[in-house]
Amino acid sequence: YFNRCAELASFQLGMRDFKKEGGEEEIQELTPQQGVDKMMPFTMKYLEEIYDNGFENFYLDEKTSAKIVTLSSE
Repeated sequence: YFNRCAELASFQLGMRDFKKEGGEEEIQELTPQQGVDKMMPFTMKYLEEIYDNGFENFYLDEKTSAKIVTLSSE
């Protein structure tokens, strides 16, 4: 469960940072492999933080909206 949460959180946070840096248009123009290659540094930063410290250093920014993520086996 922890690994799945870490993967989802790191991907979503990495995608957010990638969009901030490159814009939504850049994502649309990438091939799947280019997307993986360019997103990996953004994602790995968060994944390493989560594996080192868990979710203790994470907080919700009250100024922006947040999506609730549910994990289910379905």
